[in-house]
Amino acid sequence: MGELRYGSDLIAVAMPDDILAHLQLVVAAKLGAGEGFTVSWRHSDGQGRSTLWLERSIPLRFDFASPHPVATDPRRVRAMLTEAAAVTGVSLGTLPLEAP
Repeated sequence: MGELRYGSDLIAVAMPDDILAHLQLVVAAKLGAGEGFTVSWRHSDGQGRSTLWLERSIPLRFDFASPHPVATDPRRVRAMLTEAAAVTGVSLGTLPLEAP
């Protein structure tokens, strides 16, 4: 289980390495083009959901659990890029709650 670290405090959002690897490519493409977007997910305890606004000025770090690169699927990346371009943003489904 990897982590997306977000904001000046680098708050951790735990997610599987394969989701994190695909999201990393989408973030690079969108932020590289100067375009912000949202990323949302449901909490695994069924008690809520979270959304992050991603843009160039907000610190991000991708921490992978595995030392080996994850194979990514270009079709999945394109689908996520399409989602990112919509007002609803990218939906990651259900993820564990943020790490303390």
